[in-house]
Amino acid sequence: MTGRHHLFVRLVVDILLLPAYILAICFPNLRPSSTWSWRQALRVRVVRIIVQTISLKRTAFPLSNEPGLEGDRFELIAAANPRSYVEICNINEEVRPQPTGATWFPTRLQNAREARKVVIHFHGGAYVLGDGRDKDAGFAARTLLESCGGNISHIVCPQYRLVSAGTRRFPAALQDAVTCYAYIIRTRGVDPQDVVVSGDSAGGHLALGLIRYLEQFAHTVDLPVPSNLWLWSPWVGPGFGDSSDHDLCVRAKTDYTTAELGNWCVDLVRSSVDLENPYIQVLGNPYRTSARIFICAGEFEVFLDDNILLAEQMRGIQNNVVETFIIPNAPHDVLLMGDKVGFEYEAKMGALAAAKTLLQA
Repeated sequence: MTGRHHLFVRLVVDILLLPAYILAICFPNLRPSSTWSWRQALRVRVVRIIVQTISLKRTAFPLSNEPGLEGDRFELIAAANPRSYVEICNINEEVRPQPTGATWFPTRLQNAREARKVVIHFHGGAYVLGDGRDKDAGFAARTLLESCGGNISHIVCPQYRLVSAGTRRFPAALQDAVTCYAYIIRTRGVDPQDVVVSGDSAGGHLALGLIRYLEQFAHTVDLPVPSNLWLWSPWVGPGFGDSSDHDLCVRAKTDYTTAELGNWCVDLVRSSVDLENPYIQVLGNPYRTSARIFICAGEFEVFLDDNILLAEQMRGIQNNVVETFIIPNAPHDVLLMGDKVGFEYEAKMGALAAAKTLLQA
């Protein structure tokens, strides 16, 4: 039986057994964690089934540059000055900077002088899903705004290019991140010390790449490093490339992630860049940064060990400031998925911990 055929069979079995699972989790000791509610146990299982279904189908996620339901909160940002894109941003001649869509929360920034902290938040989704709009990143944006006590006035969520063939291959997403950051600093006139770069899951990986780029080429591209870097369950490299590696993790039963979602991303990325490139393989490639780093992970997520190791490696670089917060009993990336998997309170815990880093800066 081939690997993908085996995964399809497992998916069908999981779906067929769902009614029995619903009955079983009426008893707390039969839930993935006895600390979870019935609602949480059910939602995590259902989301895992949905994620696996999407991963096996591998249907490209559509992106639109039309305002849609977001109205004037959606903005199409023009590519920056060509001199803003150097070295790693130019490794693929077919992939050039393009206009990038972005959604503002709660409203579009009108005047930089009236702004407090502005968060540029990159959504998760393994570089193959998501668009940063209300249905995708709305919960994350609202949670951050409500939890940060007025220290944050605006959040902008870029609709970076998802990885696929042609003009969406690496480094398309990194180019889009540079485009949005340059726009906030240059066009909008926000002081870099009033900017937080943030990202969850794959978005955290992209945020790490953007900060690495700014640290390497800040003087060349004339883009100073922001004050803070917030990472929420960041994806830190192409690990768990085999489904058995993922499933053997002791926390696999308490998470909704699947190896196949990561494999989908890795299969697309490896066609355009070496997977050992530091912009892809973050673990083992720490770097110095003046940005204050905050890493938040769930106690019950598969990525926990990687996130802790990332913190240790970044903390090992002289003068780096790194803080961590482990959300008790939580699965992967509850900032993005908290309302979908029943961990709204836990998402707020993480956001409140992040807010404290603004007061300490």
